[in-house]
Amino acid sequence: MLTQDSQPLVVDSAWSPLAATIARVSALDSLLAAVVLPAPTADWLRISDLLDPTAQPVWFDELLTQIMARYSLRERRTAATFLFGSYAWYVMASAIASYLSDRRVPSIAIEDMAIRFDVHGDEPHIQVALLTPGFAALPDDPAANQPMVTVCANLDELREHLRNQIETHMQVIINFLSTQVRSGPRGQWNMVADTCAEIALWIGHQMGDQELACAEALSLIKVAGSPMRPSPTRYMTLTEGDHCETFRMRGSCCLFYKIPTTNNCNTCPLLSEDERIERLRTWMQHDHNHDHDHSHN
Repeated sequence: MLTQDSQPLVVDSAWSPLAATIARVSALDSLLAAVVLPAPTADWLRISDLLDPTAQPVWFDELLTQIMARYSLRERRTAATFLFGSYAWYVMASAIASYLSDRRVPSIAIEDMAIRFDVHGDEPHIQVALLTPGFAALPDDPAANQPMVTVCANLDELREHLRNQIETHMQVIINFLSTQVRSGPRGQWNMVADTCAEIALWIGHQMGDQELACAEALSLIKVAGSPMRPSPTRYMTLTEGDHCETFRMRGSCCLFYKIPTTNNCNTCPLLSEDERIERLRTWMQHDHNHDHDHSHN
């Protein structure tokens, strides 16, 4: 289990032990943050409501318009890819972090989540709320005997539960996008795999065990029959002088190069292997203080 320190898991919560886990992973980094809300206030949007097939997705068109203006983009499909990449990150981050830190998997079903959008920063930002106290855990979890907890027999079963949660949620979103913009599911599933791998890499960095976190991510996305498995997502570890760093090598293009003032990401699959390695070595020669850049490395 990834642990940041030796402090015991705190399970005292007015509503759910899950709140303690989410608070812990949120404190690691804002990119992993989520909140646990039994009843979202009016400024939160339930994902199930946003995706209601009987409703007109005006919100989606408005978001794409804002993203296109923010980045000087010409194509709706590019804006949708930007939005999808950020959405996948923020929806999955707290669940993967909870799994890696406390071996707990919250429900990320669309009916159990709410979100808030902010497209005015450096990239589309999404705040995430979990609406149910339930979660899956291992038999030795301190809260395993509580009725809100689904007990998985072992770590493989818990990881499978997490994967099913991710794939079920993202399939709904990919289906929705196919009705709004012309984008094939293969590239989107590759992006989901990329995002899982990058989240795990970042959590591993934050918690001091990237090797274990990366191994967990590959066990999550490289499962027979999974729509994530065909993605060429992988990790590469490079050494430059006394600096050794592991990078997530993309299986999908995030279309970042479509922004007029930018180029391809350093790990873009549209670049040759040699060029990616050369770019990453150049990046390593500068002091980046391990700044996280889940979109553009």
